[in-house]
Amino acid sequence: MAMTTHMPFDPYINAETIAEVREHWKGSFHFGAPDMVVVNVAKDQIWVRDGVIPDYPNVRAPNAAASIEKYDGLVVPVPPFQREDLQSQFIRDAEIDPKKYYPKGYHPELMEHWPVDKPLYIPGYKIPDSMK
Repeated sequence: MAMTTHMPFDPYINAETIAEVREHWKGSFHFGAPDMVVVNVAKDQIWVRDGVIPDYPNVRAPNAAASIEKYDGLVVPVPPFQREDLQSQFIRDAEIDPKKYYPKGYHPELMEHWPVDKPLYIPGYKIPDSMK
């Protein structure tokens, strides 16, 4: 089986990509995109499927229901690491100034560091029903 990886997965060029692959390869073919494609290879078969990922892959999602029941609000734990612990200075130095990519007149306040050194508490009455 042939598989493309680390390439754009764009409906405008996918057909051309397949045509180019077929010029040189007549066997089975699969895109290795979008991200999280899982390939299982056994002696007599290969199968491809989409990977299953959590809704919040980078951090643990706040457990609103349990937190509200216990504390009458939402408790968001302090992250175990700071940005500097996980990202090299070289990468941080290469950051693009947000003013260059946000539309004129729109500039949200970006939180580069966790604002407190203890868990955040949000009272239950301020939590949207969709989180309960």
